[in-house]
Amino acid sequence: MFFLDASLSWRMKRLELALECRNLLGTETYSSASYSDITTYVYTYRLRPLTALLKIRFTL
Repeated sequence: MFFLDASLSWRMKRLELALECRNLLGTETYSSASYSDITTYVYTYRLRPLTALLKIRFTL
């Protein structure tokens, strides 16, 4: 299973811009399995969709 996140930041004198992106590949579910002698457990988790967050920071 592959997940891909990315971030990019850019600085000027008093201003900083940062862009963060999560789940760029659009993976919708994550599954795991656990095996014992008699039983098998399978867990499936739904993941968040692609998200992007833009941060703006400045100093006075």
